[in-house]
Amino acid sequence: GFTLVADGRVTADFTLGVGDISEVIEVTVAGETVNTVSGEVARVVDREQVQNLALNGRQYLQLASLIPGSPLLDNNLNALDIMTGLGINTSVNGSRTNASLLMVDGGFNMDSGSNNSQISNVGIDFIEEVSIKTANFSAEYGRNSGAAINVVTRSGSNDFHGSAYEYHRNDGLDANDFFNNAWSVDKARLRYYDFGWSLGGPIQKDKLFFFAGEEWKKIRRSTTPALRTLPTQAMRQGNFSSLATPLRDPTTGQPFPGNLIPVPRCRRSPARTRTARSPTTRSSRPTTRSTGGRTCCAWTTRRRRNIG
Repeated sequence: GFTLVADGRVTADFTLGVGDISEVIEVTVAGETVNTVSGEVARVVDREQVQNLALNGRQYLQLASLIPGSPLLDNNLNALDIMTGLGINTSVNGSRTNASLLMVDGGFNMDSGSNNSQISNVGIDFIEEVSIKTANFSAEYGRNSGAAINVVTRSGSNDFHGSAYEYHRNDGLDANDFFNNAWSVDKARLRYYDFGWSLGGPIQKDKLFFFAGEEWKKIRRSTTPALRTLPTQAMRQGNFSSLATPLRDPTTGQPFPGNLIPVPRCRRSPARTRTARSPTTRSSRPTTRSTGGRTCCAWTTRRRRNIG
């Protein structure tokens, strides 16, 4: 050994032997394969991708945009619809947004009597995979001219598994837009709650399984401000000289000189009664904005049995 006294120094030489270092890095990835059987343009999106991809409003139909030729469109051209993911559909290869065939576990998921609207919007947490076919697919999917989208729901297994979740948005950090500021209108109100649960497991080991889930969406938001044209204070006194269109006397058919209506005529006008309680204003501006909303609930149940 070595003895080291206070404030002393000791030199110790040692030799490092050569050892074996073994390191293996294994990367496993499944690449896209070329379809050598048909000219079908299709893609299957698995559960991991469904849950990890950023889907606005948690709408699975937006997965169709992963395939070329399938842009997302907002039918209402409404900023709040775009922000929340509501009202957004997919136009496949130039077809109408309601021209795609929607299925759940191979079953028809459309209301033919309601312009091909969707019956059940399956929650993201209840999906095992989504099959999307956009061109040259089999005739069994030939009902619609757009894509064929089939959602496969999750099923139970020998192990119990479940989840509970909530997604929440509000306008707390939103900025007001230019026109609202110009009109002294507050920013739009938004309260978006998306919450639910899922549970799956065995009923009989290796034989019978179950899966169930429920999702709620509660949305409260302000509507677009309504524009109303109100008469200015000068107009209430019969002075319409700011208008380029000449006003005519309904009794003679002749224009009022300088677009000035005599005060006695204004006092007898029915319009005076309608504008008596209207606020004074210098121009047209938003006067009304209401708060609307919707509450949606979707539930999913599935039972699977192994035969054999």
